[in-house]
Amino acid sequence: MENQPLLPQLSYKENVSKKMTLHLFLQIIGKIRLKMTPRKNHWWYLAEYIGTNGFTTGPVPYNSGADQFDISIKVLKHQLEVSTNQGDFEHF
Repeated sequence: MENQPLLPQLSYKENVSKKMTLHLFLQIIGKIRLKMTPRKNHWWYLAEYIGTNGFTTGPVPYNSGADQFDISIKVLKHQLEVSTNQGDFEHF
């Protein structure tokens, strides 16, 4: 096939610790969303979404549903970001 992007080879053994770190961060943000979001059928509300820069929880309600926050893992920046609809923002 023509116009097929060439992706670099990724060695599994050299990236095990990075994979495990990402796995644990995804579990942590999943647990936060589980705790903060009202229960719905079939657990679909707990999905984490793939975005253009990494992974995100999507909007998570807090303050009795009056406000929302989201948690994003920016893969290329190696950064976790939390932002609210009130304009607050933190990252590490």
